[in-house]
Amino acid sequence: RFAEAVTMWQRAISAFKNGGDELQQAATLGNLSLAYQQLGQWNEAQIAISQSLNLLGYTQKQQENHSSIKNSQIIAQILDIQGRLYLAQNKPEDALNIWQQAVDIYEKIGDKNAVIRDRINQAQAMQALGFYRRAEKTLEETNKILDSQPNTPLKVTGLRSLGNVVQVTGDLKTSREVLLQSLEVAKSLSDNKVIGDILVSLGNTARAQEDTQAAIKYYQQAAKTTNSPTTAIQALVNQFSLLVDNGENKDLDTLSSQIQTQLTKLPLSRSAIFAKINFAQSLIDLNGTQSASGSKKKQNFKNLSSQNSYLSAAQLLADSVEQARNLQDKRTESYALGMLGKVYEKTQQWDNAQ
Repeated sequence: RFAEAVTMWQRAISAFKNGGDELQQAATLGNLSLAYQQLGQWNEAQIAISQSLNLLGYTQKQQENHSSIKNSQIIAQILDIQGRLYLAQNKPEDALNIWQQAVDIYEKIGDKNAVIRDRINQAQAMQALGFYRRAEKTLEETNKILDSQPNTPLKVTGLRSLGNVVQVTGDLKTSREVLLQSLEVAKSLSDNKVIGDILVSLGNTARAQEDTQAAIKYYQQAAKTTNSPTTAIQALVNQFSLLVDNGENKDLDTLSSQIQTQLTKLPLSRSAIFAKINFAQSLIDLNGTQSASGSKKKQNFKNLSSQNSYLSAAQLLADSVEQARNLQDKRTESYALGMLGKVYEKTQQWDNAQ
């Protein structure tokens, strides 16, 4: 209930301001930014972060001498939030820089768990930049530290991140083993959101291993288990894509209707845009599969005829372009435009395609 959280935090900020408590005001502005991020209100999220750091007196000149900074703990926490904002906006280099500043502060004040958390954050930014080996090394070092500690959300995140990055580097056996280990830890903590995320990752790894039935099972479990609409739609879209790739007709109509209904309910975010783009890609691929398979197979898809699949894909991609522009996410906008051009090309709308 992020909109309600925004209202409450705005009231708290006003109260702290009236009471002259700048420290609590700054901390609450950080929380406000997180809520805005969940709502996809990126400009408001950035304004809240800037106001928070200004209240704390944190400037560029102070970055080289963290030991002299007052209220270091809160400043580092606000920088963490700023890093999340940058990564959500597809600015991984900025995120990496901000999280390094946070790590420097945490190391100065001796907060070891926070250092580990931000090392994991940095690894995610490295992956976004394509530095997979560097990310893998960072995560391996982090997980060695976490291995001797009790089960915590931090341990789950570290293991899942490592499982994801070794999947990208091609070590699928290790990826699956690490992700299963992460899943066991998450189950011990009864965190359904995280369990759903891990199941999606396991589905992706099983798919890369060409273990289709296991991948479908993982995706189905993820959609049923998670309490996150974004994770649920990701699982459904991945399942749909896998079925299309394998030429399997069963459940495609039902899945398509379910996905299109849920897509309309997602808040604006990069993850939501990519869910639309990936679903559109599957609709385009589905049409290719139908064309190659003959008219008899087309009749199995009541709602996914050739014309409907292209039209649905075009609408999804046009929405994706507009939403990416709202996020000022040039890379995602470019990707969506390229995909939209592909749809126009397939339907012989040459000028629009170009």
